[in-house]
Amino acid sequence: MTRQLNPEEITNAVKKLGVGWRLDQGSLAKDFELPSFREAINFVVNLAERAEEMNHHPEISIRFNHVQIALMTHTVAALTDLDFAFAERVDRIFSTMAELEANPRR
Repeated sequence: MTRQLNPEEITNAVKKLGVGWRLDQGSLAKDFELPSFREAINFVVNLAERAEEMNHHPEISIRFNHVQIALMTHTVAALTDLDFAFAERVDRIFSTMAELEANPRR
């Protein structure tokens, strides 16, 4: 079972994450803006694949080209190390997509 993090651990873990992550009503949250609706959907599909691999499922909201991610370990109704590990993966996925967008293969 995943261990609930204490407030000091959460504060330290948030500081180590990339820009934009915040605490929001007990969840770890971040907003992403993508170039288009299609890219937002592709981003979410990539997140869903990683979520299945990790058996850790975020709350995801899509509004045109904006995607909001909220993480919390539902089995303990709190933040755990799994949430922060998934947040790091989310940032890597987003960065990879941004690099591909900037340098498309011809």
